[in-house]
Amino acid sequence: SGCRNWNIKKLIGLNEKKKSDRKLTFFQEIHDSHYTHKTISKKRYDYYKAVLRKFENLIIDNKKIASYKVIDITPWVKQNKICKAFSKDCSKKTFKDRLSVLRKLFAHACSVLNIIANNPCTSLTNLHKFGYETNKREGVEERIQLEVIQKIINALPSGKKDTTKNKITSWEDRNDWQLIAGIAAFTGIRQGELRSLKWEDINFDTGQINITHSVTDDRIDRQNTKAGRIKKQSLTRKVELNKELIKRLKEFKIRKGSPSQTNYIFQNQKGEMLGWKPFQTRMHNASKKVFGVDKQGNPLKVFYWHEFRHFFASDQLTRLPLSDVSEMLG
Repeated sequence: SGCRNWNIKKLIGLNEKKKSDRKLTFFQEIHDSHYTHKTISKKRYDYYKAVLRKFENLIIDNKKIASYKVIDITPWVKQNKICKAFSKDCSKKTFKDRLSVLRKLFAHACSVLNIIANNPCTSLTNLHKFGYETNKREGVEERIQLEVIQKIINALPSGKKDTTKNKITSWEDRNDWQLIAGIAAFTGIRQGELRSLKWEDINFDTGQINITHSVTDDRIDRQNTKAGRIKKQSLTRKVELNKELIKRLKEFKIRKGSPSQTNYIFQNQKGEMLGWKPFQTRMHNASKKVFGVDKQGNPLKVFYWHEFRHFFASDQLTRLPLSDVSEMLG
């Protein structure tokens, strides 16, 4: 095959402008799937593009993976070098999503271009074989301490500024992000449950939140995002709020002009529930303020939203049995 000497960058073809039917790069195939055949959504298309660009920029043995020849990517190299590098900054679920993209990339090299005889990703059935450790990021023990949690919360927008359009840089910042983070850290509810909350779910008399809904994963296809009723009975529960959170919620409701009980508590500009992206962006910015930035302007450490839930669980386990904490967390 004329593709035998292709490197990873050529195989991916993110910057390819001309198209050849006989030598179709992987990204050209993804491009056709979205724009011509309409078999994948724009969200999925963008996800493929982001993962492939990240893969191209991986450094293996002081050399970008983009310059490696495709025929040199053996299963051993993938397990011991590429996979370790590709899983450093993400959770196990995210890494599995990334790995599925790589499987399709090398399947394209194998079946469409005939560059290699076998897909080097097919043997990666047990992620722990090459030392993958779920969520054990450097410094996570330090970040889960109470004083660090409080620093992260204080670094978030409070929403207490003048809420005219010319005083707020982003519509989402009209929400009290300190309140949102406080609820997550001191109740342990999931991000999807928090985003689904409506005012009718808050009982100010008893100081409880009634958890009955959660959000389906909208990272791939936001058009299918919805707040569906929680199916498992164990996940439907009542969560206690402390006095400070109740006070902040009451103040926030007054600032919102006493909204309808059926309104989402935390909304975007259209009055719909918040998406996942604003949460990611606020955590990234707060991490910069708390941990500092490197030469590229990235935070030295990244605080992930789910770590609020980890903090709550570890804090409760210091005084309650595991079965009680498990019931509280749903």
